[in-house]
Amino acid sequence: MLIGCAALAAEGGKALVPPSEQDESPEAGGASRIPRVVFDLATGDAAGKTQHVMALGGRTLAVSVTGDPGARCTVQLGYQDTVVRQATVSLDPRGLGSSTIALPDVRARVACALAVVGRPKLSRTVIVYPSAPLAGAARMLGEQRLGVLDERGRLQSVLRSQGTPFEDLSTRLLADSFDGRIVLIAGVADPNVLCDLCRRFESRARNGLRLILLDPPDAWRGWGAGVRRLDPPRPAPVVLSKELAASLVAEDLGNGPWQRALHLEPPWRVLARVRLPDGERSKTPTALIVERALGKGRVAVATLPCVEDPRTDAVGRSVASTLVLGAIARPAGGRVAQ
Repeated sequence: MLIGCAALAAEGGKALVPPSEQDESPEAGGASRIPRVVFDLATGDAAGKTQHVMALGGRTLAVSVTGDPGARCTVQLGYQDTVVRQATVSLDPRGLGSSTIALPDVRARVACALAVVGRPKLSRTVIVYPSAPLAGAARMLGEQRLGVLDERGRLQSVLRSQGTPFEDLSTRLLADSFDGRIVLIAGVADPNVLCDLCRRFESRARNGLRLILLDPPDAWRGWGAGVRRLDPPRPAPVVLSKELAASLVAEDLGNGPWQRALHLEPPWRVLARVRLPDGERSKTPTALIVERALGKGRVAVATLPCVEDPRTDAVGRSVASTLVLGAIARPAGGRVAQ
């Protein structure tokens, strides 16, 4: 919900904002993409209006307006019947204008409307995600101890910005001596390196460690799962399990086209998959997020483009955080904590 408001509900989303509608700006820990919305006063068109813009709460939304030189308009961000933010845009002699709107902090996914006042057709849906989805679990993560291995430093940057306690496993010594309960691995480009990491953590996983792999590389295989390229890529919506549907919205993941999926052997459970026709499902890997028990521990794997950079991708940050929260809820033996 919006911080300070009592009863704000989440609504459905549709697809990720195209990269062309995002601006680069410097940010601590790496480059950050600022979502941008474009309105054309002359044609009455909102570019990409069939798609929803995904953004992180507490960040900035850029607004560009085109039309007659010297024109002015007011752009409002609203939730239900409440105006949350607004900005006035003045167009220059070329007929171009821009402004920014500060997005509200939220505690849960919220659907807002961005619209030009007096122009009902100039509207876009903005899905605002929490920027610190693990903030409420900081105490439990500190107790269970979260280890993070991402040689790009992206996950570490996100967790530091949230104030989430974690241990950086950036060296072999730190990784091999870690005795916490959850390990999050991302950014490993070499499948052989990732296979070696999995072997080094396997004995600890069998004794209760929960291991999460984000975006493993092509040709990676482990514990009966493997990444495969889809040729041709498949444009299709995503189906979520009941567990993930409680935290994520399938439409926010988009419709692909999906270039990769996970080929599985039992006893993996599918938590998210590409929705293909029944006849095609038997021949084509469709799994995108999976999990399985491994001794007293568990392993979860996600192969989704959105998790590649959770610093900038609101949906990717939500997916990664959901898997971490799921690991907290599953103690040794895999039973869900009460």
